Amino acid sequence: MQAKEGAAEAAAETSVLVDSGKPQRKPRATQRKLKASTASADTETTDSSDLRDSAEAEMLAETANVSVIAIQDALVTSDGPPSATFEAPVSLPPLAAIRPLTYLSAISVDPVAAVGFVRWKVGSGMGHVEYFSVNDDAIVILTSASIQINVELEHSAMVAKSSPVIFKVWAGVEMLSKCESSVRREGDRVLSVLQLGCTLPAETIIRVEYHGAGVVYSGSRLVLRLLNT
Repeated sequence: MQAKEGAAEAAAETSVLVDSGKPQRKPRATQRKLKASTASADTETTDSSDLRDSAEAEMLAETANVSVIAIQDALVTSDGPPSATFEAPVSLPPLAAIRPLTYLSAISVDPVAAVGFVRWKVGSGMGHVEYFSVNDDAIVILTSASIQINVELEHSAMVAKSSPVIFKVWAGVEMLSKCESSVRREGDRVLSVLQLGCTLPAETIIRVEYHGAGVVYSGSRLVLRLLNT
């Protein structure tokens, strides 16, 4: 019996010696800790990389904004657009604005009583010889044209029984317009004004027919301005 117990103890000691002779393995907990540490290091590296990427993106965005602002400033301050894409539309002035001034100013020569046509003479003008001609009470339009007509008649003050129409403007046998009110009065003299625009054929005759009280005084004016031909 003692021999068996001794043999068992010897076998146990031999097992312990054999086990103690094997190389020691690293504890698994330590391996997990190292992996966790490695993961933590990778996370820190990733976070650092993300921060750098974010900073670079912000710098690029700021650079792009600065570039856009610089381009806009250059477009505003430059003498002309860099290309046809930025060319602003150009509006041309109307033809009447760029045409050289062409007009005839005629002056009434003597008093005219109602009902009668006012007689004229050339007072002043510019470049009007080939477009307008004065012939006593008629102004002749020599070529088809668009014109502006201004009539300024100085005449006797209206009375209660006088015609409501002060004067009429005729183109041949067609009445272009009529004046029924005055703009200024000084004593027994009144100023009546009418302005109109029209397009007339060549050889049209313009006349002013007085219908008011008393007379039209000399010095009244009829102005024809050429707008277009």
